[in-house]
Formats: sequence, C-alpha cells, structure tokens
Amino acid sequence: MIFFGDLMCSPCKSALKSLIDLEQEFRGHIKVGFNFFIPSGDRNSIMISEAALCTSEQGPKYFRKFISSMLNQEKFDEDAIDHAVLQSGTNADSFKSCFFNRQHQKLLQQHLKYSNAMGVSVPPTILINGEPLEGAINTDELRELIRRKIETKSSNWGAFVRRLKYYFKN
Repeated sequence: MIFFGDLMCSPCKSALKSLIDLEQEFRGHIKVGFNFFIPSGDRNSIMISEAALCTSEQGPKYFRKFISSMLNQEKFDEDAIDHAVLQSGTNADSFKSCFFNRQHQKLLQQHLKYSNAMGVSVPPTILINGEPLEGAINTDELRELIRRKIETKSSNWGAFVRRLKYYFKN
C-alpha cells in the first residue's frame, strides 16, 4: 500500500492514522509506504515534508515516529516540527543540518513527480496493489478491502503451492 498525502490535510491525517493502525492490525500482511503529495507552493507543507524526509535519514523508525507526532499536532509551524523531532528521538544536530540546508528539496520534488506519474490527483489517495482509493477513507471499508486482498493472495499462493506439490509428485 502506498499513501499519497499531505500532513496538513485533515482527511489525509485521518486516513494515515487509520493506515498506521491497520498496518499494526495486519502485521506481516501489509506494508504502508509514504509518498508526499502536497499543494504546489504551500510553504508549511513543503517545510513539514522536508523535515520528515530529514528524519528518514536516521532510519524508518524515526520517520514513522515523526509522522505519528505530526498527526497529533494542531499547529503546523517550526515549533510543531521541533516538538515532533524531539518526540521521534531523532538526532537534533543531524536533523538541523539536513533541514536548514534543505538537503531533501530534490527528493520532495521526486515524490511530487511520482504522485503525478501514478495519476494521483486527490489527497489522500491510497494505492492498494496498484488500485487507487481516493478521498476520505472509511476505516471499516478499508479493513474489509485488506481482508479480501489478503484472502485472494493467500488462496492464489495456496493454489500455486498445491500445483507445485502435484508437479513434483508426478
């Protein structure tokens, strides 16, 4: 699953919270990737996105903790970023060097190009095995969709294994 969204967008925050919970619920069956899809020229969205990418330099757990902290913020400014960096356990000196030098400006542009290449036009959008789910997300419907995808994948895998066993018996 790939999430396309902006940490300042209310429906995006809600969808991302649901995805994080569902990833834990279906641990081992789904993995959620994150791709920024932000309004062009929105200074705060750019700042927060680049900050998140700076935390990812120190490892995925720091990125995820930063994202989780930002999901609980009401204000989106430099104080909120400082708080999220502190909450994530990210090394502050490394973060500041990355952030103030705008080291991930190009990477953010790649995120935006990828979103466009994938045909994403509405935040949030979730690609589930390449199928888009756009706009506000209903957690129960998403949970059911994930269950169906897992069952289908499991039944396809089971059929493949049975064919292999049959082939090697004969």
